[in-house]
Amino acid sequence: VVVDAFRAAVKLDGSPCATTFRRALAGRFFALLDFGRRAGLLGELAGGFARDPVSHRIQLEEANEDEIGKAIPEHVIAQLDTHLDALGTGEACGTRVMAAGDVQAMYQTIYILLRDTGRRPEEIAALPRDCLETDGAEVSLIWHNRKGRRHRRRLPITQATAGAGRAWQDRRSRLDAPARGDAFLFPALTEASGFGHLPASYISEAIRHWADAIPELHGEGAGPDGSRLPFNRSLIFPYAFRHSYAQRHADAGTPIDVLKDLMDHRSASTTQGYYKNSQELHQPGEKPQVSRSQ
Repeated sequence: VVVDAFRAAVKLDGSPCATTFRRALAGRFFALLDFGRRAGLLGELAGGFARDPVSHRIQLEEANEDEIGKAIPEHVIAQLDTHLDALGTGEACGTRVMAAGDVQAMYQTIYILLRDTGRRPEEIAALPRDCLETDGAEVSLIWHNRKGRRHRRRLPITQATAGAGRAWQDRRSRLDAPARGDAFLFPALTEASGFGHLPASYISEAIRHWADAIPELHGEGAGPDGSRLPFNRSLIFPYAFRHSYAQRHADAGTPIDVLKDLMDHRSASTTQGYYKNSQELHQPGEKPQVSRSQ
Protein backbone atom coordinates (compact mmCIF):
# COMPACT_ATOMS: atom_id res chain seq x y z
CA VAL A 1 0.00 0.00 0.00
CA VAL A 2 2.83 2.40 0.86
CA VAL A 3 4.71 1.72 -2.37
CA ASP A 4 1.50 2.02 -4.39
CA ALA A 5 0.97 5.44 -2.82
CA PHE A 6 4.41 6.51 -4.01
CA ARG A 7 3.67 5.10 -7.47
CA ALA A 8 0.51 7.23 -7.67
CA ALA A 9 1.96 10.41 -6.08
CA VAL A 10 0.71 13.64 -7.65
CA LYS A 11 1.58 17.31 -7.37
CA LEU A 12 -0.66 19.95 -5.83
CA ASP A 13 -2.20 20.62 -9.26
CA GLY A 14 -3.13 16.94 -9.65
CA SER A 15 -0.53 16.10 -12.31
CA PRO A 16 1.70 13.05 -11.73
CA CYS A 17 5.02 13.55 -9.98
CA ALA A 18 8.10 12.74 -12.05
CA THR A 19 9.09 9.07 -11.92
CA THR A 20 12.54 9.95 -10.58
CA PHE A 21 10.93 11.94 -7.76
CA ARG A 22 8.58 9.07 -6.84
CA ARG A 23 11.50 6.65 -6.84
CA ALA A 24 13.45 9.02 -4.61
CA LEU A 25 10.53 9.28 -2.16
CA ALA A 26 10.28 5.50 -1.90
CA GLY A 27 14.04 5.26 -1.43
CA ARG A 28 13.93 7.74 1.44
CA PHE A 29 11.09 5.85 3.09
CA PHE A 30 12.98 2.55 3.03
CA ALA A 31 16.18 4.28 4.15
CA LEU A 32 14.19 5.55 7.15
CA LEU A 33 13.04 2.01 7.94
CA ASP A 34 16.59 0.71 7.66
CA PHE A 35 17.86 3.43 10.00
CA GLY A 36 15.08 2.77 12.51
CA ARG A 37 15.88 -0.94 12.66
CA ARG A 38 19.63 -0.35 12.97
CA ALA A 39 19.04 2.16 15.78
CA GLY A 40 16.70 -0.19 17.63
CA LEU A 41 13.77 2.23 17.36
CA LEU A 42 11.35 -0.09 15.54
CA GLY A 43 11.26 -3.09 17.86
CA GLU A 44 7.46 -3.27 17.74
CA LEU A 45 7.32 -3.16 13.94
CA ALA A 46 6.80 -6.55 12.26
CA GLY A 47 9.92 -7.91 10.59
CA GLY A 48 7.94 -8.62 7.43
CA PHE A 49 7.31 -4.89 6.96
CA ALA A 50 10.34 -4.50 4.69
CA ARG A 51 11.24 -3.79 1.12
CA ASP A 52 10.87 -6.57 -1.43
CA PRO A 53 13.51 -5.93 -4.14
CA VAL A 54 11.20 -7.18 -6.92
CA SER A 55 7.60 -6.22 -6.15
CA HIS A 56 8.42 -2.92 -4.45
CA ARG A 57 10.29 -1.35 -7.36
CA ILE A 58 9.02 1.77 -9.06
CA GLN A 59 9.94 1.33 -12.69
CA LEU A 60 11.65 4.22 -14.47
CA GLU A 61 9.38 5.36 -17.29
CA GLU A 62 11.06 5.91 -20.64
CA ALA A 63 10.15 9.15 -22.37
CA ASN A 64 8.96 9.02 -25.97
CA GLU A 65 11.57 11.28 -27.52
CA ASP A 66 9.57 11.85 -30.70
CA GLU A 67 6.57 13.28 -28.85
CA ILE A 68 7.96 14.77 -25.66
CA GLY A 69 7.70 18.39 -26.70
CA LYS A 70 8.74 21.21 -28.99
CA ALA A 71 11.70 23.49 -29.08
CA ILE A 72 11.63 26.62 -26.95
CA PRO A 73 12.06 29.49 -29.47
CA GLU A 74 15.36 31.32 -29.37
CA HIS A 75 13.69 34.65 -28.61
CA VAL A 76 12.10 33.08 -25.52
CA ILE A 77 15.43 31.60 -24.43
CA ALA A 78 16.93 35.09 -24.77
CA GLN A 79 14.24 36.37 -22.39
CA LEU A 80 14.97 33.56 -19.94
CA ASP A 81 18.66 34.47 -20.06
CA THR A 82 17.91 37.99 -18.83
CA HIS A 83 16.31 36.52 -15.68
CA LEU A 84 19.01 33.94 -14.97
CA ASP A 85 19.91 35.51 -11.62
CA ALA A 86 16.49 34.51 -10.26
CA LEU A 87 16.93 30.80 -11.02
CA GLY A 88 17.60 28.58 -8.01
CA THR A 89 15.65 30.49 -5.39
CA GLY A 90 12.58 29.46 -3.41
CA GLU A 91 11.25 26.30 -1.85
CA ALA A 92 10.99 24.56 -5.22
CA CYS A 93 14.75 24.05 -5.14
CA GLY A 94 14.48 21.55 -2.30
CA THR A 95 15.64 21.07 1.27
CA ARG A 96 19.35 21.68 1.31
CA VAL A 97 22.50 21.63 3.35
CA MET A 98 24.37 23.84 0.88
CA ALA A 99 24.32 27.62 1.15
CA ALA A 100 21.59 29.38 -0.80
CA GLY A 101 24.13 31.07 -3.08
CA ASP A 102 25.70 27.74 -3.95
CA VAL A 103 22.31 26.25 -4.79
CA GLN A 104 21.56 29.19 -7.08
CA ALA A 105 24.92 28.88 -8.84
CA MET A 106 24.35 25.14 -9.30
CA TYR A 107 20.93 25.51 -10.91
CA GLN A 108 22.14 28.36 -13.11
CA THR A 109 25.02 26.23 -14.38
CA ILE A 110 22.60 23.37 -15.04
CA TYR A 111 20.41 25.70 -17.10
CA ILE A 112 23.38 26.84 -19.20
CA LEU A 113 24.39 23.23 -19.87
CA LEU A 114 20.82 22.23 -20.75
CA ARG A 115 20.52 25.21 -23.09
CA ASP A 116 23.90 24.85 -24.78
CA THR A 117 24.44 21.09 -24.98
CA GLY A 118 21.02 19.54 -25.59
CA ARG A 119 21.66 16.68 -23.20
CA ARG A 120 18.76 15.02 -21.41
CA PRO A 121 18.01 16.34 -17.90
CA GLU A 122 19.06 13.11 -16.21
CA GLU A 123 22.35 13.18 -18.15
CA ILE A 124 23.12 16.70 -16.95
CA ALA A 125 22.10 15.79 -13.39
CA ALA A 126 24.52 12.83 -13.35
CA LEU A 127 27.55 14.54 -14.95
CA PRO A 128 30.85 13.47 -13.37
CA ARG A 129 32.99 16.12 -11.71
CA ASP A 130 35.69 15.75 -14.37
CA CYS A 131 33.26 16.22 -17.27
CA LEU A 132 35.32 18.82 -19.17
CA GLU A 133 38.13 17.61 -21.42
CA THR A 134 40.48 20.01 -23.21
CA ASP A 135 42.46 19.15 -26.33
CA GLY A 136 44.30 22.21 -27.56
CA ALA A 137 41.69 24.87 -28.25
CA GLU A 138 38.84 22.35 -28.26
CA VAL A 139 36.75 21.55 -25.19
CA SER A 140 34.43 18.56 -24.92
CA LEU A 141 31.75 17.63 -22.42
CA ILE A 142 32.14 14.07 -21.15
CA TRP A 143 28.74 12.56 -20.42
CA HIS A 144 26.97 9.21 -20.15
CA ASN A 145 24.12 8.25 -22.46
CA ARG A 146 22.21 6.12 -19.97
CA LYS A 147 19.22 5.66 -22.25
CA GLY A 148 21.42 4.28 -25.02
CA ARG A 149 23.78 2.53 -22.57
CA ARG A 150 26.75 4.32 -24.09
CA HIS A 151 29.20 5.80 -21.61
CA ARG A 152 31.84 8.50 -21.77
CA ARG A 153 30.45 10.24 -24.82
CA ARG A 154 32.15 13.43 -26.02
CA LEU A 155 30.33 16.55 -27.16
CA PRO A 156 32.20 19.63 -28.46
CA ILE A 157 31.17 22.79 -26.60
CA THR A 158 32.03 26.46 -26.86
CA GLN A 159 34.51 28.23 -24.64
CA ALA A 160 31.65 30.19 -23.07
CA THR A 161 29.83 27.01 -22.09
CA ALA A 162 33.06 25.48 -20.83
CA GLY A 163 33.75 28.64 -18.82
CA ALA A 164 30.42 28.28 -17.00
CA GLY A 165 31.24 24.65 -16.26
CA ARG A 166 34.72 25.45 -14.98
CA ALA A 167 33.41 28.23 -12.75
CA TRP A 168 31.04 25.74 -11.14
CA GLN A 169 33.77 23.08 -10.88
CA ASP A 170 35.87 25.57 -8.93
CA ARG A 171 32.96 26.43 -6.65
CA ARG A 172 32.05 22.75 -6.36
CA SER A 173 35.53 21.97 -4.98
CA ARG A 174 34.82 24.21 -1.99
CA LEU A 175 31.29 22.97 -1.24
CA ASP A 176 30.28 21.36 2.02
CA ALA A 177 28.05 18.83 0.23
CA PRO A 178 26.94 15.29 1.18
CA ALA A 179 29.86 12.88 0.80
CA ARG A 180 27.84 10.35 -1.18
CA GLY A 181 27.76 12.83 -4.06
CA ASP A 182 31.54 13.31 -4.29
CA ALA A 183 31.76 11.79 -7.78
CA PHE A 184 29.16 14.11 -9.31
CA LEU A 185 29.35 17.65 -10.62
CA PHE A 186 25.92 18.40 -9.16
CA PRO A 187 25.66 16.62 -5.80
CA ALA A 188 22.49 15.70 -3.97
CA LEU A 189 21.26 18.44 -1.65
CA THR A 190 20.90 16.21 1.41
CA GLU A 191 22.19 12.90 2.74
CA ALA A 192 18.61 11.58 2.59
CA SER A 193 18.46 11.83 -1.20
CA GLY A 194 17.83 8.63 -3.12
CA PHE A 195 20.63 9.65 -5.50
CA GLY A 196 24.24 10.66 -5.06
CA HIS A 197 23.61 13.40 -7.59
CA LEU A 198 20.89 16.02 -7.82
CA PRO A 199 17.68 14.29 -9.02
CA ALA A 200 16.42 15.38 -12.44
CA SER A 201 13.02 15.99 -10.84
CA TYR A 202 14.56 18.78 -8.75
CA ILE A 203 15.80 20.43 -11.95
CA SER A 204 12.30 20.26 -13.42
CA GLU A 205 10.74 21.76 -10.31
CA ALA A 206 13.31 24.57 -10.11
CA ILE A 207 12.88 25.55 -13.77
CA ARG A 208 9.10 25.37 -13.50
CA HIS A 209 9.10 27.63 -10.43
CA TRP A 210 11.53 30.03 -12.12
CA ALA A 211 9.69 30.25 -15.44
CA ASP A 212 6.34 30.80 -13.71
CA ALA A 213 7.78 33.61 -11.58
CA ILE A 214 9.18 35.67 -14.48
CA PRO A 215 6.91 38.73 -14.82
CA GLU A 216 6.59 38.64 -18.61
CA LEU A 217 7.52 36.20 -21.34
CA HIS A 218 6.48 37.16 -24.86
CA GLY A 219 5.71 34.84 -27.71
CA GLU A 220 5.53 35.69 -31.39
CA GLY A 221 3.01 38.01 -32.96
CA ALA A 222 0.61 40.52 -31.43
CA GLY A 223 -2.99 40.55 -30.28
CA PRO A 224 -5.86 42.51 -31.88
CA ASP A 225 -4.89 45.58 -29.86
CA GLY A 226 -1.27 45.37 -30.96
CA SER A 227 0.02 44.12 -27.61
CA ARG A 228 2.58 41.33 -27.57
CA LEU A 229 1.18 37.87 -26.95
CA PRO A 230 2.37 35.95 -23.88
CA PHE A 231 4.36 32.76 -24.30
CA ASN A 232 2.85 29.52 -22.96
CA ARG A 233 5.09 28.81 -19.96
CA SER A 234 4.02 25.18 -19.74
CA LEU A 235 6.27 24.64 -22.80
CA ILE A 236 9.34 25.54 -20.73
CA PHE A 237 10.77 22.39 -19.14
CA PRO A 238 14.24 20.82 -19.13
CA TYR A 239 13.75 18.34 -21.96
CA ALA A 240 12.50 21.07 -24.29
CA PHE A 241 16.01 22.52 -24.41
CA ARG A 242 17.10 19.31 -26.18
CA HIS A 243 14.64 20.14 -28.94
CA SER A 244 15.91 23.73 -28.98
CA TYR A 245 19.47 22.44 -29.43
CA ALA A 246 18.40 20.34 -32.41
CA GLN A 247 16.34 23.16 -33.95
CA ARG A 248 19.22 25.62 -33.50
CA HIS A 249 21.56 23.33 -35.43
CA ALA A 250 18.98 22.59 -38.13
CA ASP A 251 18.39 26.32 -38.62
CA ALA A 252 22.15 26.84 -38.89
CA GLY A 253 22.37 24.23 -41.64
CA THR A 254 24.05 21.41 -39.75
CA PRO A 255 23.89 18.29 -41.97
CA ILE A 256 21.55 15.62 -40.63
CA ASP A 257 24.32 13.03 -40.21
CA VAL A 258 26.35 15.49 -38.12
CA LEU A 259 23.33 16.44 -36.02
CA LYS A 260 22.53 12.75 -35.48
CA ASP A 261 25.99 12.29 -33.98
CA LEU A 262 25.66 15.43 -31.85
CA MET A 263 22.35 14.15 -30.48
CA ASP A 264 23.91 10.68 -30.06
CA HIS A 265 21.05 9.01 -31.89
CA ARG A 266 21.41 5.67 -33.65
CA SER A 267 18.95 6.67 -36.36
CA ALA A 268 18.63 9.90 -38.36
CA SER A 269 14.85 9.44 -38.34
CA THR A 270 14.88 9.93 -34.56
CA THR A 271 16.89 13.12 -35.00
CA GLN A 272 14.42 14.46 -37.56
CA GLY A 273 11.65 14.20 -34.98
CA TYR A 274 13.34 16.88 -32.89
CA TYR A 275 13.04 19.86 -35.23
CA LYS A 276 11.03 21.46 -38.00
CA ASN A 277 12.52 22.03 -41.43
CA SER A 278 12.57 25.82 -41.35
CA GLN A 279 15.27 26.14 -44.02
CA GLU A 280 17.29 24.00 -46.38
CA LEU A 281 20.22 22.19 -44.81
CA HIS A 282 23.71 23.14 -45.99
CA GLN A 283 25.44 20.88 -48.43
CA PRO A 284 28.07 18.55 -46.95
CA GLY A 285 31.33 20.37 -46.46
CA GLU A 286 29.77 23.71 -45.62
CA LYS A 287 30.56 24.95 -42.13
CA PRO A 288 27.41 25.67 -40.08
CA GLN A 289 27.21 28.74 -37.89
CA VAL A 290 25.72 27.96 -34.49
CA SER A 291 25.35 30.68 -31.89
CA ARG A 292 25.28 28.77 -28.60
CA SER A 293 27.16 25.51 -29.09
CA GLN A 294 29.26 23.73 -31.65
